[in-house]
Amino acid sequence: MKKTNKSVQASPAMVRKQTATVLCVALFLAGVFMGWQGAVSMFAQQAAPPAGMPPRPAAEAPAQQGQQGNPMASPVMAQARALEEKAAKNPNDAAVWAELGNVYFDVGFAERAVGAYQKSLALKPGQPDVWTDMGVMQREMRQIDDALASFRQALEMDPKHQLARLNTGIVLLFDKKDKDGAAKAWKELLAINPQARMPDGKSVADALRELGQ
Repeated sequence: MKKTNKSVQASPAMVRKQTATVLCVALFLAGVFMGWQGAVSMFAQQAAPPAGMPPRPAAEAPAQQGQQGNPMASPVMAQARALEEKAAKNPNDAAVWAELGNVYFDVGFAERAVGAYQKSLALKPGQPDVWTDMGVMQREMRQIDDALASFRQALEMDPKHQLARLNTGIVLLFDKKDKDGAAKAWKELLAINPQARMPDGKSVADALRELGQ
């Protein structure tokens, strides 16, 4: 799918690559906007964006919708209904709940995604990718502290989880206005992978330099 986001404000959006999640971000650093195109599924909440954030570009809308623009009529939601039935028959199957959460993620139903992820994690807590995905959805719901806590859980289970560290930095920078905390998260990422890059190809090292670090 596609995304190039340039706006008058820093406006991070989110995407998913399988179950390991990164946040798509337009960084306004020293007057430089950094957009990127991700070869992954894009999504948008159907509700209005949070106060203070610009409207989401049309490219962020769910890729498959019904003829009347109703995401509930889309093939993706048909898949969700099938998974709901499967989960009802197999309520102790953590993988089914995680898969259901992923489908809700893809169509931007953050609250439903979080609920499904929570059920999966209650059954099988040791899933760093699921914790990371849930953190992205919690951020979409403006549950910023919960999102950061989910990323921390992922990192406790897998200290080398690069996407959880990247996400942590983005949330700290944009939502907490914690420049130093974001820089720390990204420096830790570089310690794991010195070649780490933002999804537009810009190196994390360059992003840090733009932060004055």
